Amino acid sequence: MKFLPQQPNQILLPETTPKKSWWRIFFTRQMLGRGALVLAVFFIGIFVSVIYYQISEKKLTESPKKFLAQIYNLNKQKDVLFPAVEIKAKAGVVYDLTTEKILYSKNSQQALPLASITKLMTALIVKKTLNQTDLVTFIDENNKQEAWRPKELSDYTLVGSSNIGARALAMASANKINRNFVELMNQEKEKLGLSTLRFQNETGLDQTGTMAGGYGSALDVAKLHGYIVKNYPELTEATNQTAIGRNDTQENRYVAINTNYAIDQLPGLISSKTGTTPLAGANLSIIFDVGLNHPVAIVILGSTEEERFNDTQKLAGATVAYFAEGGK
Repeated sequence: MKFLPQQPNQILLPETTPKKSWWRIFFTRQMLGRGALVLAVFFIGIFVSVIYYQISEKKLTESPKKFLAQIYNLNKQKDVLFPAVEIKAKAGVVYDLTTEKILYSKNSQQALPLASITKLMTALIVKKTLNQTDLVTFIDENNKQEAWRPKELSDYTLVGSSNIGARALAMASANKINRNFVELMNQEKEKLGLSTLRFQNETGLDQTGTMAGGYGSALDVAKLHGYIVKNYPELTEATNQTAIGRNDTQENRYVAINTNYAIDQLPGLISSKTGTTPLAGANLSIIFDVGLNHPVAIVILGSTEEERFNDTQKLAGATVAYFAEGGK
């Protein structure tokens, strides 16, 4: 009988999970700790930044009792609303020329008679067609011939709202390029995308008892005025003064009193233009700086001689308050 060779005794040991070394455990814990520390610093930085921003914007009160409550509600704050304002005019607008945002509107896209606000477009076309070396001649109301350089007569016309000056400038421009001046005005408004504007003459005077010399919405007037101030600031720079003196080519001195007699009551005024006719009522378009070179346009259409200034002052005050509260 054959026997198998005797096998050495085998001891079976239970399977066990190898233990991690102490340095691996320490390293893992260190990484977790560092990650938590980084996250904590990150969120604390955000918290401090928000507090600093709110303090710098003066949105936090000085009361310690309200401090935490305000911090809690920071993310719940709503957009700043433009103050509620009632105006007497048929239409009005506050238009931010920087953001191209309408801040206030009352019938702001309704076309209404413009009166002498029309002269803004007249001056723009003259600027684009006449050079300072050109001569503008005309017969004044005293049957006297006058000769002016375009810039001087344009300043005098806009500040004093001179109809004779507007006609003389338009005629000189039309003669130079052999074009119909009013057609040029209407072509320009198409180029600028101001669809509600429509011009019948260069002065804005009523054509008849039922047809005005120019029509447009408060919003399109604001855009036109803003375009001029941005691209041709010298064109209306004289309109923020109470009176100006200009000379003709013979060095005769002429003084124009600004038809906007509320200039001193409008801080930061950059440019302005009035307009008054029986069909239009009393209009006013201004551009003023709310601070740090931030121009805003205000246009009032279809008001009265006195109320157009009151309406404008109300809207100007509301605009300043809006931005002071953090409006954007």
